[in-house]
Amino acid sequence: MLVTALSATLAIAAARANAEPLPDSELVLPFVQQNCIDCHSEGYAESGVMLDHVVGVGQVLGDRHTWGRVLKQVRAGAMPPNGCEEVSDEDRAAFVGQLESLLTYVDPTKPVDPGRVTARRLNKDEYDNTIRDLFGLDLGLANSFPDDDAGYGFDNNGDVLTVSPLHLEKYLAAAEELTARLFISSSRGFHDWIPWEHLQVDGQPKEEKRGLLITPGATVSTTIVATSPGVYRIKCVLLKRDLPEGKSSAAVRLSCGGQELGVYTISEDADGERQLVGDQITLQAGRHPILVEYAVPKLRESSTQSAADLEPLKLNGMELHRERDPSPDAWPPAARALLFDRPAEGDSPRGAVERIVRSVLPRCWRRAVSEDEVQSYAGYAVERIEGGATFEQAVATMVQAALVSPNFLFRVDLAPPQPAGQEGEQETAQVDSASLASRLSYFLWRSTPDDELLDAAGAAKLDSEADLVSQINRMLDDPRSSRFIESFFGQWLGLRKLESLPIDRKVFRSVDSKLKEDMQTETLMLAESIVREDQSVLKLITANYTFVNRSLAKLYGIEGVRGDSFQRVPLTGQPRRGLLTHASVLTLTSYPNRTSPPRRGAWVLENLLGDEPPAPPADVPDLAETQANSPDLPLRDQLELHRTDATCASCHRVMDAVGFGLENYNAIGQWRDKDKGQPIDAAGDLPTGESFSNALELISILESRDEAFAECVTRKMLTFALGRGLEYYDRIAVEGIVESIKADNYQFSQLVREVVLSRPFRQRRIESPAAPVNRKEPS
Repeated sequence: MLVTALSATLAIAAARANAEPLPDSELVLPFVQQNCIDCHSEGYAESGVMLDHVVGVGQVLGDRHTWGRVLKQVRAGAMPPNGCEEVSDEDRAAFVGQLESLLTYVDPTKPVDPGRVTARRLNKDEYDNTIRDLFGLDLGLANSFPDDDAGYGFDNNGDVLTVSPLHLEKYLAAAEELTARLFISSSRGFHDWIPWEHLQVDGQPKEEKRGLLITPGATVSTTIVATSPGVYRIKCVLLKRDLPEGKSSAAVRLSCGGQELGVYTISEDADGERQLVGDQITLQAGRHPILVEYAVPKLRESSTQSAADLEPLKLNGMELHRERDPSPDAWPPAARALLFDRPAEGDSPRGAVERIVRSVLPRCWRRAVSEDEVQSYAGYAVERIEGGATFEQAVATMVQAALVSPNFLFRVDLAPPQPAGQEGEQETAQVDSASLASRLSYFLWRSTPDDELLDAAGAAKLDSEADLVSQINRMLDDPRSSRFIESFFGQWLGLRKLESLPIDRKVFRSVDSKLKEDMQTETLMLAESIVREDQSVLKLITANYTFVNRSLAKLYGIEGVRGDSFQRVPLTGQPRRGLLTHASVLTLTSYPNRTSPPRRGAWVLENLLGDEPPAPPADVPDLAETQANSPDLPLRDQLELHRTDATCASCHRVMDAVGFGLENYNAIGQWRDKDKGQPIDAAGDLPTGESFSNALELISILESRDEAFAECVTRKMLTFALGRGLEYYDRIAVEGIVESIKADNYQFSQLVREVVLSRPFRQRRIESPAAPVNRKEPS
């Protein structure tokens, strides 16, 4: 034993001798002693930061959060504050460089920490997606749940997804409503009427009493919600019109989700004023777009009429009717078992109940279930049947119990059992296959794993990097990955905030909820095109195309776009490139009635370059004071006056320079040449020495910062994928991902693959209460 202990000691000593030493830090504590102690010491700890107790580097490493705040303030020039002894640029840069290297230091003698794992409650979107994919019903049950909080910019952060008594009450009610609706949906029809006033109009059809005239070039659209799978009949309600002599009616083309149902015209011989035309289509649960277009009917060979002789049809509304169930195969497997598996005549119900449990429980809990769990839930249902409940009532209660179980409501990443005799010795381990499957599906689909992914996990195929990459590619190609696109980009870029963003309607009369929705759609469609076409992530800021409808095209001054449907348009000759010139981003980073260069600059630094500016000190005067004293000055000149305060200038010199490059776009993204009658100066000089004269030149500079942008996107995506904030030890994973995707020109699919293959995504920290991991930092 003595020899073993001695060998281990020598091995550790040798590892430390060969390991990367602590980075240079000899300037850190003297700088703090000279410039910070007066305001941050015991008895006078400004902003709650006390630094006079720090005597060694180990204490800095042991409180990286506080020292991260120090780094951010000093790097921005906000500290030391105005009035203190001035620090030279050289001394500041040297301190910042050493402290930054120190705070990102990872001890090479220890296994790289993959990070802590927090049990994560399903958020509202994940809950509804999971229910839809498991049972084939789109019920929006989570609409009644309390709102989810966000952490580190995303609503899937485990640390903020708390559970309240109200949550528990709502979960039980949702489970009861689900089972009630499931058995009703499989046996009842469904009818919905959409009057013409509620239809969206392209091409400006002429409105008449009781309907819309569908003229050449006109289209009418709406979205229907199928709450359950089924065979539906979609009908247009057409109204007869008095036709001039020699004229006949045109036709309408009806399509659903891109699938044409047919071309229909009104029969002049039909009885009654209203005539219903349409056809059947099989739909899955969810939202489906409907399009009605003007069409020319096929004329008889003997007819002498032409399209010019046709009179437009009048559309009174649309009907949606669920006529019957689809085939059993159209239901997801869990719902199929519940709806169609029944005991044979004369047989005990227990066999059918057990089959249902074996089908439902592993899919709901996203893992293999034990025989004890099967017998427990089956026994519960059988007891209900023996007590007088019907078979459907009994299995419904069993499903409700499964859906209010922590096994369904929480995602808990487990580690495989440690080898016998090695318990407590490992610090890290691979997450088990089922947990990895859930991590992957809730990352890329925002929902539960499908059978193929669960089967791959059960067969240990996810342990193979090649098989794992195959699953990633399959899942990105699946339509369910649109949920990832909306959730990740919508939250990273702040697009979800547009809906509730206040706009001064006295200044911008054209902005309504529909236009704000269009703004969000444009940016999400750009993101989706980059994902689907597997372009470089750099295209987010450099794309020379965008997606607009009539409203956005009018806002941008782009000619030739008609209707509410979005179309891809080139930006040749337009002063726009990438998302930075989208109305969504420009509106988000403005005030309700004017632009804000500091806001826009801060947004670029934080969301595109990963360099979030520090919060302003409490005693900094507001820009409103400057504006009140100089109301007629252009905004650029007002900000120049504001920056005469040295405390303001430290942060504003970078933010304002970037924001000024976007000043030609007003607070809702329209191009303008003047502000308050004065020509706009969109030129700027960055502290790094680059200069630009307009937004396109600024975007070119951002494009040259490709590694900084790639690192920012990587950090955002890894945060989203893990459901936790990143820590200093994640630096190694981030740097490895950036290095890998750079070799592939930052291809989007490669970024996703590298995130999934990274150590933080595939591993977990082992924290045994009996043998806590030693996390003491070196001194």
